[in-house]
Amino acid sequence: MVRFWMLVLGLMAGLSDRAFAQVVPDLTLPVGERSRISGTADTQIDGGAIRGSNLFHSFQQFSIPTGGSASFNNAPNITNIITRVTGSSGSNIDGLIRANGTANLFLINPNGIVFGANARLELGGSFLASTADRLMFDNEFGYSAGDPQAPPLLTISAPIGLQYGGRAGEMRSQGAILQVPTGQTLALVGGNVAIEGGELFAPGGRVELAGIATGEVGLRQQGQDWRLSVPDGLTRADVSIGGDAIVDVSSGGGGSIAITVRNFTGNGLGTGIFAGIAAGLGTVEAQAGDIDINATEVINLDEMQLTNQVAEGGTGNAGNINITTGTLSLTNGVQVFAVTVGQGNAGNITITARDRVSFDGEDSDGVPSGAFNQVAPGAIGQGGNISITTGTLSLTNGAQVAAVTFGQGNAGTIAITARDRMSFDGESSNRVPSRATSQVESGAIGQGGNVSITTGTLIFRNGARASSTTVGEGASGNLTVKATDSIQLVGTTSDGEVPSGLFSSTGGRGSAGNIDIDTKNLIILNGARASSSTTGEGAGGNLTVKVTDSVQLIGTSTGAEAPILGVPAGGQFPSALLAGAGNRGNAGNISIATRNLIVRDGGVVSSGTVGAGAGGDLTINAADSIQVIGVPADGLSLPSLLTAQANASGSAGDITLNTRQLIIGDGGTVTGQQTISRATGSVGNIRITADSLFVGNNASLTVEDRSTVARQRTESVGNIDIQSNSLKVDRGVISAETANTDGGNIGLGVQNILLLRNGGRISTNAGTAEAGGNGGNISINGNFIVAVPEENSNISANAFTGRGGNIRITTRGLFGIEPRSSTTTGLSSITASSQFGISGTITLNQPDVDPNRGLVQLPTELQDTSGLIASTCPADEGNSFAITGRGGIPEDPRQPLMGDSVWLDDRATAQPQSIIPNPTPQIVEAQGWIRDRNGQVTLVAAHPGGMTQPSQSILCSLLKHDR
Repeated sequence: MVRFWMLVLGLMAGLSDRAFAQVVPDLTLPVGERSRISGTADTQIDGGAIRGSNLFHSFQQFSIPTGGSASFNNAPNITNIITRVTGSSGSNIDGLIRANGTANLFLINPNGIVFGANARLELGGSFLASTADRLMFDNEFGYSAGDPQAPPLLTISAPIGLQYGGRAGEMRSQGAILQVPTGQTLALVGGNVAIEGGELFAPGGRVELAGIATGEVGLRQQGQDWRLSVPDGLTRADVSIGGDAIVDVSSGGGGSIAITVRNFTGNGLGTGIFAGIAAGLGTVEAQAGDIDINATEVINLDEMQLTNQVAEGGTGNAGNINITTGTLSLTNGVQVFAVTVGQGNAGNITITARDRVSFDGEDSDGVPSGAFNQVAPGAIGQGGNISITTGTLSLTNGAQVAAVTFGQGNAGTIAITARDRMSFDGESSNRVPSRATSQVESGAIGQGGNVSITTGTLIFRNGARASSTTVGEGASGNLTVKATDSIQLVGTTSDGEVPSGLFSSTGGRGSAGNIDIDTKNLIILNGARASSSTTGEGAGGNLTVKVTDSVQLIGTSTGAEAPILGVPAGGQFPSALLAGAGNRGNAGNISIATRNLIVRDGGVVSSGTVGAGAGGDLTINAADSIQVIGVPADGLSLPSLLTAQANASGSAGDITLNTRQLIIGDGGTVTGQQTISRATGSVGNIRITADSLFVGNNASLTVEDRSTVARQRTESVGNIDIQSNSLKVDRGVISAETANTDGGNIGLGVQNILLLRNGGRISTNAGTAEAGGNGGNISINGNFIVAVPEENSNISANAFTGRGGNIRITTRGLFGIEPRSSTTTGLSSITASSQFGISGTITLNQPDVDPNRGLVQLPTELQDTSGLIASTCPADEGNSFAITGRGGIPEDPRQPLMGDSVWLDDRATAQPQSIIPNPTPQIVEAQGWIRDRNGQVTLVAAHPGGMTQPSQSILCSLLKHDR
């Protein structure tokens, strides 16, 4: 029986909680001005202390049960209803709060406030609920819930702040739908604040969510809005939003959201924060408010949306989204989205994170995480800008930063600054790479925005990229990348079809933007690239690389065959710097300034055209060295390559290389080239200035035209001009050859030595397809030209049916190679022949020094000296005969030096001067001898007295012997 009565009493207590409002006045206000309560479930609140337009209430308890209500019966002239709860229990509100007129309602309870799923507001003004200890007024007056004993000095002024003691309670909204009238403020200020489902509406007004632990927060009225002002250094608490909760201030104008916390967490696929111009509302002058989120520590958003927009049918400008924090994390499809779908401009997105920004992944529908600014299809307006500033930034698994226009309006700019490091990595489940991109989409009319990336170390890998593209009417923006330490572009997507890198392109009428790279080290590996291209009518942008230390392009990808503009398919993606034209638009130029450039194992630097547009120029200035070395490991792809190609009707640009040391080796190639048999575009020139140049081990330096279409000389292959201190061609080729037209010209200025070894070849042959064309000309001006006769190294300007070219060589020494009628002798040769035409000319210019001048004809028959030898000369003591060898006669220059060390100084020397040879005196045979005062015998041509002293027989016995 006891248990039965206890159960009944418990049920009655529960019914009582649901049936009766728990609104209990306290006794802290002056007698006659205390709050008065009437009614049960629907409670009416009368009384209170009136000061000017302020009405003060004070309660021991303030809670509203499910379905209940609390109505403040205020006079129409009341502007602010100021309510405190002085007891020790929190407020549980699961019913309706109502007030008369347009009064604002302030409710403070330091013990905490919970809004249930049935909580509603029916107010004409703003609503502010807080777990602060007191409301602050002018003259430092505080209306305190924690210390209500002292008689309050009530004031007629509006509240100016909230003061927190050491016991700030929590604020929770558990599915409540709380709404204030248009233009008013809805503020929930903790302690910790949790929005667990439900909706918070303040159309055209303001929503404030703040977590405050201790200290004083400013409160000011701006128009109809009430705004918090949180001082720097104030101890904050946390705010979270989830459970498909919605915070929305969208309207025909105005509407702002401010979240001020220590940590902010948002999650849930249906959770969202929205501001902007609502559908079908607004005017041309309408301006939406901003979304501001300020967290001193961490913002962690998962799946939810954060949007400021001009909705479809709306008119006016959207507001901005501003995020300030220590660390920002967006995962599983979170989108920070500024967009115009109607008529008006999108706002800006500004993210400032002291330590780190991380965007990762996609939601269940494949929507990527990231920051997006967009002019939607059908919209008329300008896109806003995206700015991100942080310590480190990471975009992974398809996350994006994108400024895009689909409609009529320009895309915004993107500016990303990461103090230490920036990393873009991977792709989404539907193969969309992680990226930062500005785009003008098909059908759009507008300009693309610029993309600027600044950091310490920058990494793009596994297909990730930064890009500026247009396929619409407008030009794309410029892409500027600066890293104080290094930029690394690595690999492709997992299927090998999308390379990592930096891209600027146009597929429409607009021009592509430029790419500017500025760093200490640029490393491009495994098929990644930096590329500026056009496949439309617009021109491609320029690719400018400024690297203080080294540029390295190494290897190829491991995916499927991957043709690139200006370079034929040859296997996988090469690691590359590219500028290409594939239609009517002209390609941009490539300019590289660095200390060292290394292109290895299939790396490519290419400026080319496969369309009607012209290819761009390739200019490289490397203070120390340029190395073009090797072929890919698979042996199938293109070799390491510097090229300017013309594989259609458009002409290729020129290649200019300036460096101290140029090495083209192990199959590497530097070429101006046309590789398509029906192409009609001309190949450009190659100009090289280097202290030393090596072409060897199956490497080549060429301008080449393989087209079989007959054309005028001016429409054909370019020329090669090389200025170097030393040039070595060892199992390599320098050529300007053509298949069916005149060969190009080669000019070599070599201050020291030109060395040809092991079949090394210099050629301007024409008609390599057994067709027409005159051989090109070769001009060589070198100190020494050296080859090994038996190694079949050749200098040739041959033709098939055309005339052979002209070869002009000016040198001080030509060794091991000489003019011949053909290169088929197996010996090192200089040829200017034509198989079915007229041979060209070979001109050798050497200094006017004849080594035979001054020699005389010596007798072939020596005099019989047997009668001149005295038989009376015995071998005696102290006598000797020394053979000193020949002196003054040089060895045959055609013979190799055996056992001698050769020293070659390849430094720049003084300019060569003309030498006038002095006549060599004729050598005269000795006709006599004289003896000087010391007894020395000297052979002479004539006696000093003018008379020839005839030879006399000398008897050894007559000579004096010194003992």
